Amino acid sequence: MEKQNEKQKMKKPEPDLMVERTNRDPHGQLFYHPSMLSMAITGAIIGGILLGFIAWMVADGAWSVVGLGQMSAGNRGPGAFFGFVVGSGIGGLFGGLLGIHSTLRENRRVSEEKSRK
Repeated sequence: MEKQNEKQKMKKPEPDLMVERTNRDPHGQLFYHPSMLSMAITGAIIGGILLGFIAWMVADGAWSVVGLGQMSAGNRGPGAFFGFVVGSGIGGLFGGLLGIHSTLRENRRVSEEKSRK
């Protein structure tokens, strides 16, 4: 009797209950574009490396910037790490915004094509 109850519990859901994966809303507008993630990751890497290098130069004393003496008071490693983390955040945000812009541009293109027809 228990085996029958276990088999009934493990039944697959009906096909009409399954939700289809899509990148578009019911009106046909794109709400996710794969370039969002790739641009965010690329922006994070580029921003992290760039700002990490600048922070390393400031912490090393090769590039003295007034007001950032507390960064150069430590060692080069923590300064470069701090620069990489901040640069990754800023670059990732900027890259994500560029990805959102590409999604909006694609929606605009699709809506212009629909209006022409």
